[in-house]
Amino acid sequence: MSDETEDLHTTFIDKNWIKAGKIYNNTIPSYVVLEKSERMVVPQTIKATIFPPPAIPIPDLLAWKLPRQSSEIIASSTTLWFSSDIPITDVSVLRTRAVPPMDFIKMLEDAGRQAWLNGANSVVDHRNNN
Repeated sequence: MSDETEDLHTTFIDKNWIKAGKIYNNTIPSYVVLEKSERMVVPQTIKATIFPPPAIPIPDLLAWKLPRQSSEIIASSTTLWFSSDIPITDVSVLRTRAVPPMDFIKMLEDAGRQAWLNGANSVVDHRNNN
């Protein structure tokens, strides 16, 4: 078995990675990357709340109210957007808020890798009061 194949079969142990002072970089083992990816999957119940159903008729899809894409400049650091708190906001509120600009979303995705290792459990949108 190759090192990478063995790496994929290694068991992820939270205490060895989460809040353990590890740095998420290009030398991170594959099994850690896979664990992060599995934990970042949007649960089906949440998808059903904020996204149109997959088999929706085209007229209904066209009538579906999608959040607008914001073009605002976000000056706050991406690291401030991550919290160790468990999320408490009803996700249906996401349908009423503007989506951050794509460049900022990319920065959040990049920062989110390290935030996950640092113990982040949620994202706080500082553009909203609650």
